Parts: sequence; C-alpha cells; structure tokens
Amino acid sequence: MKKSPILTLFVAAFACLVPLPEANAQPDQRIGIMPPMPPMPPPRIEIRTPDVGPMQTREMSVNARVNGLHAVVETTLVFQNPNARVLEGDLIFPLPDGAAVCGYALDIGGVLVDGVVVTKERARVAFETETRRNVDPGLVEHIQGNLYRTRIYPLPANGERRIRLTYTTPLATAANGDAALLLAMPREKISKLNVKIEVAAPEGTAPEVGGLGDARFEKAEKIWRVESSREDTSPGADILVALPKLPASFHRIERDAAGIHHFMITTVAPLAKPRSSEPRKMHILWDASGSRAGADLTKEFALLKQTKATSYFLTVFRDVPETAREFATVDELIAAIKDAPCDGGTDLAALAAALRKQPAHDSGEHTLLFTDGFDTLSGQALEFGDITPVAIVSQTIANREALRQACAGALIDLQSTDSAAAWSEIESPSSRVTGVKGTGIANVQGIGQPAHGRISLVGELSVAEASVSIVYADGSESEPFVLRSADGAEGRVLATAWAAARVNQLAPRADEFADELLALGRTYGLVSPATSLIVLETLDQWVRHEIEPPASLQDMRRQWQQAMKGRAKQNDSDPARRLEQIAGLWKQRVEWWKTDFSKGKVMPQGKKDGRRDEDGLSDAAPALAAPRPAASAAAADPFSSGDESRGALRARSASGGGGGGASERLTGMRGGKAEDSPASASINIKPWSPDTPYLKAIRAAKVGLRYTAYLGERGKWAQSPAFFLDCAGIFYQDGDKALARRILTNLAELRIEEPGLLRVLAWRLQQAGGLDPATVILRRVAKLRPEEPQSFRDLALALAERGRATASKTDLEEAMGLFLKIALGNWGRHGESIPLFALEEMNCLIAWVKRQDWPEAKEPIIPKFDKRLRKNLDTDIRIIMSWDADASDMDLHVIEPGGEEANYSHNRTARGGRVSQDITDGSGREVYLVREAHTGRSA
Repeated sequence: MKKSPILTLFVAAFACLVPLPEANAQPDQRIGIMPPMPPMPPPRIEIRTPDVGPMQTREMSVNARVNGLHAVVETTLVFQNPNARVLEGDLIFPLPDGAAVCGYALDIGGVLVDGVVVTKERARVAFETETRRNVDPGLVEHIQGNLYRTRIYPLPANGERRIRLTYTTPLATAANGDAALLLAMPREKISKLNVKIEVAAPEGTAPEVGGLGDARFEKAEKIWRVESSREDTSPGADILVALPKLPASFHRIERDAAGIHHFMITTVAPLAKPRSSEPRKMHILWDASGSRAGADLTKEFALLKQTKATSYFLTVFRDVPETAREFATVDELIAAIKDAPCDGGTDLAALAAALRKQPAHDSGEHTLLFTDGFDTLSGQALEFGDITPVAIVSQTIANREALRQACAGALIDLQSTDSAAAWSEIESPSSRVTGVKGTGIANVQGIGQPAHGRISLVGELSVAEASVSIVYADGSESEPFVLRSADGAEGRVLATAWAAARVNQLAPRADEFADELLALGRTYGLVSPATSLIVLETLDQWVRHEIEPPASLQDMRRQWQQAMKGRAKQNDSDPARRLEQIAGLWKQRVEWWKTDFSKGKVMPQGKKDGRRDEDGLSDAAPALAAPRPAASAAAADPFSSGDESRGALRARSASGGGGGGASERLTGMRGGKAEDSPASASINIKPWSPDTPYLKAIRAAKVGLRYTAYLGERGKWAQSPAFFLDCAGIFYQDGDKALARRILTNLAELRIEEPGLLRVLAWRLQQAGGLDPATVILRRVAKLRPEEPQSFRDLALALAERGRATASKTDLEEAMGLFLKIALGNWGRHGESIPLFALEEMNCLIAWVKRQDWPEAKEPIIPKFDKRLRKNLDTDIRIIMSWDADASDMDLHVIEPGGEEANYSHNRTARGGRVSQDITDGSGREVYLVREAHTGRSA
C-alpha cells in the first residue's frame, strides 16, 4: 500500500515576535511603549498538494513564561484533516532571531507523548523507516537559519492530530530599552483558544497585554499572570505582552533542577559618539536569487535612499556574482536593482571568493550585503577576508547568525529598525561588547553584539556572590552587577535561553562542534543542526531504533531497558561477517557474468514480485558511466530525460506512484575499455519534449526574448521542479549555458536543504559537464543523508568521472575509497543492492587506472581489499534508472531484439539480459544489463 501524497503545512509565523499589520499596529491602545517588531504575517497553512482541502486549526493553547528578557512558549495545536485520505504533513515554521525549539510532543492513542532528543541522522532514519510501515512517528528538525520543520504522519482521513511545540526566544527590545513578546495568532475560526502568560517580576508594575480583550495581568506572589479562554473565536490581532518600563540595568538569577545557577544581565548601552561623515564610495552586494522572489524589499530601498556617496558600485549575485557596475546616483542604482530578476540559486562562497580578490577598502568605502543569508549551493562557512561587509536583512526567514559571524557582528535587521537608524549605525558603528569582567561566572553568551540599544548576556554563576561588569571595545565598562545565587528562583527559562544562545552560535559551524551540539541538545532538549526530536508509538519501534523512550513513559522505558539487554551483542557491527556476505553475493554475480548465453540459455527467474532474484537480494548493477559519445542525443541535451532509445533496444520507465527526478544512463563497456575508442557503439536517446503551456510560450518567443518569456511564466510555476528542469533544457539547447545553469539552480531554492532536489540538480549539472558544481552539491547531499549508501555512490561517480577527465590522483583515490566504503559498509535501506553496484564500479575504475601511463608520483594508489572481490565485470550494455522521489515506484522495462521484454517480473532473458530488484518504496535505482549484446535494428 503506497502512502498518500505529502501535504505541506506552511506556518509563516508560529507564535513568533512579529509586527502587526498596519491596521493592527497596536492590539490595545493602552500599550504605548511597544518596541519595533519584525514584520511577519499571521500563521497560515499552505497545501502543496493541489487536490486536497486545507488542514484546519481546531484548537490552540498557548502557555508562555517570561523571565527577564527571555521567554519559553509552549503551543498546542489540534489540526483537522477534512479530506477522505490519509496525508503526511510538514509544519514548516520560522522562529525569531536567537530562538530554538526545546520541546515537541505528538498524540499517540489520545495521549501526548514527548519527543526524545537523538542525533539528526538517527531521528530521520527512524522516522522514514516507520512511515514506510504506515505507523505514527513525529519529527522536529532544524533546516537552516531560523527555519524548522515538523514532520507528522499520518494525518488521518477526516480525523485530527494534536501536536505540542515548545521554543525559547529572546524578547524584542527597542533602542530605548523597552521589551515585548508577541504571540502570533491564526486568522481563522478556532473552536477553542486558551492563553496563559506568566511574567516573573519581583517588583514593579504589571505588564501590559493586548489582543486578549479585557484580560489583564494579576499578581500571584512574584509572578504576573494573565489567562484567557474563548470558544468559536477568530482572532483579529496577535497577542502583545509589553513589559513595564524597565530599569536601565537589571539582572535575573535562576536555579535549574540540577542545581546550576544561570544569570541574565542587561543594560542599555551608552549612546554612540557620532563620527564625521564624508561623501564616500558605496559597494552594494545584491542577492537576486530565487529565494528573494516576491519578497517585500521596500525597507531595503528606503535604506539605500538614506545613503550618501560619490559613486555606487553594484554586484548582483545568484549562482555566480556578476561584474560590478558603477552608478552616479542612488536612483540609478535602485533602478538597476529593480531590473535584476530574482532567479537561481545562491552561492555566497563564490561571492566571498570574488571579494577576497579585490583590493582592500580605502578609508571612505562601505560594502553593504543585502541578502537572506541562505547559501543554497556551496554550503561553506563564509569568509570575506579583508573586506568585511555590513549584512542587511529584511526577510522573516533568514540565516542571521551565519551572516553575523561572517560580517564580524555587523548585521542590520530592518525588521527591528528603521532606515534612518540603520544608516546611522552604518555611518557611525556602535562599539561592541568584547567581554565581561568578574570572577565566578562562566560560559557567557552574547559577547560580540553591538553596543546599542539594550544589551543582554546570559551565563552560568558558579559562586555564591559575584560582581560582573560588561566591557566594551572602546575600553569603557558598565556599572557592576552583583549576582547572588541565593536570589535564584527555580526554573529553566534562563538555562534553556543560555543553551539556545550557545546552539545558535555553533550552528554555522555545526560540523566542527557536533559533539557539543549533541550534548546541549540532550541536556536541554534542544533541536539543533546536530539533533532532532522524535516521537515513536510502540515499544517495538523504540527498541528497533535503539532510542530510549521519554521519561514520561516510565513503564515503557523500563521495558525498553530490559529488552535492550538482550540486544546488545546482536547489534554489534561485525565487519568480518559483512565481508563474507558480500563475498558470497559477489561470487554469484561473477557466475552470472561467466554464463554463456549464446544458445539462448535462460537463468532462473527471480520471484514473481521481483523483490528477490536467485542471489537472494537486490542485484542491480550499474557501471561507472563512460564519457558520453558526441553523437548521442542524450549528450546533445543533458537536461532532457530520455523515454525511448533508437538502436539495439528500447528502454521505457513507467511511473507507478508519482515518481520524479528520473535519470537514465545507457553505457556499454567491453573489458573496461569503452571510453578508449571513439568508434564505440552508442545508444541514442530521444530527448523528452513535454507538451506544457509554459514551454509553448517560451519557445514562441524569439531567442533573445526567451528569458523574458521564462520570467513571465516563472510566477505561475515557481513551485514546480519540472518547470525549472524543462526551461533549463530550452536555454541549454539555445547554447546559453549560463542562463541554463541559473534556471536549473532554482531547484536548490525551492526547499532549503532538500536532498531529493539537490540530487536531481547535481545529476543534471553533471550531465551538462558541470562536474565541479555537481561534486560540491553531492558532498552536501552526503552530509545531509550519510545513512544512505547512494549518497556516497553519487559522489564517488562524480569524482571518478572528474578524475578520469583531469587525471586527478586525489579525485580517483577518493572515488575508489568511497566505493569500497559502500561495498563493505553496514547499511539499512537498499543496503544490499548499492554495495554490489559499488563493487562493479570500483573494479571498473581500477581497471582504467591500471591501463593509464602515469607520471612519477601521480599514479593513484589503489586501496587494498579482499582478492575475492577483485573482478571487472565488463558488459556491453548497462541501463541505469535512478530517481529520488519518496513514496514512489518507477519500473524499468527493456524490449530486446526479438521482442522479449525484460522487467522486474521477468528479470532474466534468453539473450542474457538481467533486471534488478523492483524498488517500490521510492528513492530507487533499477538496472538492466547484458554482457554480450545482440545486434539490433537501426532506427
């Protein structure tokens, strides 16, 4: 039984700090101290599946706890699926700058079960394994920047699903020191809406609240509390909690359950001393990638109009940076920017490399970087060198922390400041917080922030009493704070805020700090680039994936611990056993290869369902792709997908469940030498030519106007990967490789860090000869999906192809090492078929390496491995079909000369044809191969 199509629930603002629409600038007119708020629309749900009705929010409960300048917000939502089909849901939501998810629960049998923190890889494998078994896991994972995703399955037909999400967030603060928390409300009818907000305030007046009607804060010991319950309500405004006028400086102490004391100190920074400004040159770096299409850039243009310069230089960047252009006035600059279409992926590393080649600034030059900070193509840490730009951010979804670190803290967020104040900060930058002075404190977070407006630092207090001062870059210090552990009330708000601040600081370099991120995630329940929260349903699932159930399930946890005692030895990895298994399977493959089919001998068929062959496993066997002959139609148009060949055979792929991203490779190798002879036979593939409205419109335009026609169609089809694949093919055929590549890289912008789309992008770039960018992207896929052997196989194939083309010792050695890793590794899904692929490809590559004449010290070192696995199984024909759409089924059928059809249910033919295992659960690789091909008829 195949799963229903994936439903994506996009919540643009999930209980975040947001500004209200202009009509609701103040939810309650009594609140006159509201600080600037970042603009974000109210929560809404988008459904990407076109033929289903929208999910409905039936109930919503919000419980927020504020301590100092931080809050923990717990939101429970009940979603109703009005459709008569089961769906899988993605609740994708951004959080405020500095926030982090610290809790998740999903209803199992009517009871909310808490998520457990595990490594991101283990959580994802467990989730995807269980969804394929049609059971009820839930998962929350960090995507990039301030973007998180909650994956839920199933959303029952005509049923409901309850989830609870908890996050920690700093409050928004104004330049004068005021602070507030905003909780975004949906603008739809909700059957039940419950809100409870608590503010820790030992002294002072009550906080103000707007958006809750007549509800008011009331004092309860040392806490201010407000509660509201409404039924059948449609919120017309968000909920704003404005703290009373705060002292210029104050602190909070909190003690967690482990007895650790955390502190928060805050003060309003001294006013920056104005600096004399003179007319100067201005270099504008403008992000015109696809993720900026449709964004409201009004505030960015307003900031540009504040600038004063003698000349402006503009560098527009997307997948590649363009040549800088000079403008005399800001109006000319803005006009040029508006003419630059937002299209393509983002390679910030390429921009940084270009900047590093430029001469250093003179004393009167500014560089402003306008971007959302998402590097969708390179994935490298940003290093701008001697030229450090000021990052300008105006979009809700952005990677602020990565930009902040790359720009030495120089980031202007136009969501929380106006254009005049932003320009003032650029002209006369504030000093920075460089540290704290005092003893008895540790692990202070917040150092490096600009010293303007309200400053807030959090850390650990290790003594009974400490005196602490904030130190600024100009050498000045704040008045000392006296911190006493005896003043600490019990709670976890500050502890969680401290951990979230540390996680956000480490996130841009997550690979370097994976161990610390994992420790923080487990201790404080935080989702990070290294950790996710997962909910499983049954004891069997918790045991199968070796994940300990949450403490709230005490009985199940005891049962799990008992069950795991008997599994400890069984689950130990045994390389020797794995080697013997692979050696046995490889021996059977060699025996097939040696069989003489000249008299029409037919090997035993696999089982009728195609799931096992006579070897007892999936046996797909693609070869290392040789360079494509120039006469091949596939080589002439690498952006098209072939559906019919002309020559020795006909190959066709049949989609059985909405498959996508299919790629076929047809290669022939005899003795591993096909690439050595320009006269080698080839199989021509007829280019795929879809009959779509957008292609008709683009083809109807003159060649020079086709990009304009493409942009006209882009708005209507911007969520369709096929649109960008098809359109890139047109421009490739026109000979405009730069535009073709730009259009193709939109795949990386559709869903950030989506391995399926990245794989398809890399495959197409590789087909077009773009081995360098393809290799970069495939490294990212291997990082995102290290549990899948195919991730490393794709990378190894690209490295091998580039290594053979450039005689690169490094590439070839890495490729052989990856093939061996795949062959001998213990894998889960598709873990039997891909290793045999890798063995064939490694032996093919080794044969090629041995035949070359290498200069001294340039010959690649062949890895050592068991001699039983050393055999180059050369074949005349290999057809490899790959796709990366989950919950999909594609079938490979080959009709041989004479009319016999090879497919998953007839996987052995009289002429020696062999078809691999039928992959029915998505993300598959299916293969046809024959050692000695018979002559076919010409087209």
